[in-house]
Amino acid sequence: MKGSDQISKLPEPILQHILSFLVVKDAARTSILSKAWNNAWTSLSYLNFGDKIFRESKDIMDQILATRQKQNISIQNFMLKLPNNRSKDIDDWTKLLVACGFKLELPSNGIKFSSLRDLHLEDSYLDEQFLQVLRASCNCPFDFERIDIAIPNLINLYISSLSRELNVINITACETLQYLNLSDVAVTDQWLQKLLPHLPKLDVFYASLCPLLKTVKISSHRLKYLQIVLCHNLIEVDLDTPNLLGFQSDVRYDAKGFSFIGNYLPTFKTLIKFNHSRAITLSCKSDKWIVIPKDMRNKLISPLYGTKLSVNINNGLNYPVVEVLENLLWISPQLDTLSFGRALNIKTLKFTYRDASDGEDERRRCCASLSWKCWRHELKKVELQNFTFT
Repeated sequence: MKGSDQISKLPEPILQHILSFLVVKDAARTSILSKAWNNAWTSLSYLNFGDKIFRESKDIMDQILATRQKQNISIQNFMLKLPNNRSKDIDDWTKLLVACGFKLELPSNGIKFSSLRDLHLEDSYLDEQFLQVLRASCNCPFDFERIDIAIPNLINLYISSLSRELNVINITACETLQYLNLSDVAVTDQWLQKLLPHLPKLDVFYASLCPLLKTVKISSHRLKYLQIVLCHNLIEVDLDTPNLLGFQSDVRYDAKGFSFIGNYLPTFKTLIKFNHSRAITLSCKSDKWIVIPKDMRNKLISPLYGTKLSVNINNGLNYPVVEVLENLLWISPQLDTLSFGRALNIKTLKFTYRDASDGEDERRRCCASLSWKCWRHELKKVELQNFTFT
């Protein structure tokens, strides 16, 4: 008969089977077609919310599950993708699913992966206990003594731990490794010293938040970029890296050691170790860390006389700008930039020096004994940014 709704007359299990192929959003729309479709939807036990992240109100999900709980409908299939900030909702909805007869049970003898060959974990928390459980589920005969990474063609490796207890790592047979990044990993000085000679192609090495590192010794003719930051127990970094192009680290002095404030010696001793570098960027909290008394500057050698220096002071200046500049130009007669201040109020001075095309003037008597060119005669231009004058 023309125009009649024959599909709605199908048995409810068949209508539900049809809806089970739809995502929830489309299945719910059929509820307005007829009473039969509405009954099929409200009793549907296959709930697939699709591949897109669920960003709807919590009330919508609560209503969908509460309706099924009221009708004693056992959820057979449930698929939902949530952003990380909805973790509390997961707990609530899991309780509702369990109440609807959605069973979450593990075998009494544990999970077994007797034929497991590949395992991919993303954004996962791994501690030694988890690895031991995984070992048992794969029928491995012995307890883990280490995680041995042996990948002959591995190029990039990043290892991070949330608990800083990951200390059973061994990297062997990775002679092609070029990039290594360790974060929050409990590796020791001895571990690192033994590892690096076995990575002949390592170009880049980053280490951060590694609390057991105290004295790092690195000898490599290949290494080009090194970063060691936020390793709060680090005392010394000893480098034999003739081809190093970039190095980043933070220098800390505790209350028992040197204090930068009112004591210029740590600054001087640290900077002079880098006097063969082409360029250095120095970031510090206060200008008190870099101001050295004038009488002492007359007794010391400029620590970075051949190095281009950029300085960023995170806070405002305690000393007059002229005094700070006088110190920095003594530290490095090739001072490139000085920035200080916070947020939108960062002031910057940019320095330009004479080049060979400007010609050579006769050296002044005041700097005739110096082995480098005096900034007073080489400075060509200073650009000021974000300064106000009244």
